[in-house]
Amino acid sequence: MDENHETSNSKIKTGYPETENIAGKIPEGIQLSNVAAGESTVVISSLAHDSSFYSSLIKYSKILKIMSVIDSLVCILFYLGGLSFLIFLIALPITGYCAAKYFHRTLVTAYSIYLILIIICRALLIGILRLLTYSIIQGLLILMELAVLTVTVKFYKGLGQLTKMERKNLRMMGNGYIVPSPEISRIDENN
Repeated sequence: MDENHETSNSKIKTGYPETENIAGKIPEGIQLSNVAAGESTVVISSLAHDSSFYSSLIKYSKILKIMSVIDSLVCILFYLGGLSFLIFLIALPITGYCAAKYFHRTLVTAYSIYLILIIICRALLIGILRLLTYSIIQGLLILMELAVLTVTVKFYKGLGQLTKMERKNLRMMGNGYIVPSPEISRIDENN
């Protein structure tokens, strides 16, 4: 039964409108171009920044991912330690992880606000409890959070200089995909 593929005098092609295209133009909604046989078009995009800029953003992304996982574990430890009302805090380090993974500037802002509030809370707890071992542990955690905040600010500033296409390429590279450079992606005329 070829009824789905053939009608009275014309064939229906998947992705094309049912009416014939008399002018030879590409149907609306299909992103192709009219290229004569034997010709090809190569789109080359130049890098707007130095390659070290992109590699530093990928490095910051990896640091933020690792530190947000550690921060999530600390939140879980607080939950297991009897502070069950703080379980909602685990969503904020997850936000930091997503910000680093997807190179999302708004999520980086939310994670930065979380880091600032956590640093303030830890400092207040040191002042209130005044226990030596607790103060040392909290002091180390404050130093860690300050280091993460510094990386987060650098990451935020770097993301502000990127275009959407650059973010997409960084996201792909951060997830293990290889994005060819313009030199590699050129078509070799000898082949």
